[in-house]
Amino acid sequence: MNEHGKSDLEEGLEIENDPLCNRTVVQELERLSFEELAAIVDKMQHSLDRKNGKVNPAPLCQPSSLSPGALSVIRDMAVTRILATEKFSRGDDLFFTHEGLRWATPEPAAKHCAYRLRGDLCIDVSCGQGGQALFLAMECERVLAFDIDPLNCLISRTNARALGIGNLEVHLQDCLSPEAVGMAEEGCHVFSDPARPPGSRERTLEELGPDPRKVMEAYGQCVKGFCFELPPYIDGEKITFPHEAEYVSLNGRLNRLNIYTGSLALKARSAVVLPSGESISGPLPLSTLGEVVVPFPERYMFELDHAVVRAGLVGTLMEAMGTGAKYLELDGRRSVILSDGPLSSPFFIGSYRILGFSPDHDSVATALKEHRAGKVTPRYRMDPSSYWRERAALEKGLTGQIWVHLFRKGCYILAERVDGDQRDRG
Repeated sequence: MNEHGKSDLEEGLEIENDPLCNRTVVQELERLSFEELAAIVDKMQHSLDRKNGKVNPAPLCQPSSLSPGALSVIRDMAVTRILATEKFSRGDDLFFTHEGLRWATPEPAAKHCAYRLRGDLCIDVSCGQGGQALFLAMECERVLAFDIDPLNCLISRTNARALGIGNLEVHLQDCLSPEAVGMAEEGCHVFSDPARPPGSRERTLEELGPDPRKVMEAYGQCVKGFCFELPPYIDGEKITFPHEAEYVSLNGRLNRLNIYTGSLALKARSAVVLPSGESISGPLPLSTLGEVVVPFPERYMFELDHAVVRAGLVGTLMEAMGTGAKYLELDGRRSVILSDGPLSSPFFIGSYRILGFSPDHDSVATALKEHRAGKVTPRYRMDPSSYWRERAALEKGLTGQIWVHLFRKGCYILAERVDGDQRDRG
């Protein structure tokens, strides 16, 4: 990641905003056979010019018979395919627009959810460009997928063809329409990844489209269980219907909240860490964990996967570990377990040896030099635009060899990773 929070590849791309894909443009693309569309995207992708960090397709790869609108969509697919391999093992074979890929469920999360929804028939009521529906089709006998965007439907069908999937039916339908609801069968499952308004801060059910409660009302007579993929920081108290809340992390970062109902709800709360698939359920109330005062005497600190914290399962985890460890919440996104000795758990995303403490920001520089720091990763809340400036200031004048991870809870906590993973997780 660079200082703008983008990968080097994304920084070099010049990706236009999705064009207004009206029916005329989609109909033009539908007239192309799968082989013709794939050939044009492949040719355009392989002609991308990366000179000066910019990506532009060579003019010769733009068929003159296609309209500017259709070419814009194809160009978007060609450029986005380069990024698709970050989410999908066969990303080189798939088709997405930049916006479609942004909202597509990553493959490990899609596979996990699909396995829980395996059965005869599953309905994806808001399929987007097929990120989840493709994997549902790998676990279910048949999958119906609905979307109100004709381009999304076209791309979902194209992706199914690209992976050789024949049991996925994609329909241009409002999922709440009588026609769509009428396709449901007794005992089926329903999956929904509702759209969120851009820049949303409220995280309520009312702002989601479609509202999960309306989906349950429409399909509830014959459906055996629902799965709703919701923003992971939504207030759980706002979900008033009976459910299992499954918090899912991917590569150490909280990724999504799956809400299961009916026969799909197996526990009250659970946490799953991907790609390992380790899970935990409970819970034991946090009130049993006691208080920790900083600075503390423990010599080791273990950062918890936030899925466990959001699920309220820290007490359950600590009880299962059977140690005299202590729990400390550093801020709303970081929590740790403290111990006098090394611990191991699949729910740790970082293991640290405590180097020392610094009472305030003015004394941090001295403490870093005393502990022979050479690199510093700030691990506390700040404005993202200030991160690299803050890090540069902390590393100024350091000549040591230790990579220090700097946490904050009242005072500053200096720590060194002992698990060999030195990836920045600022």
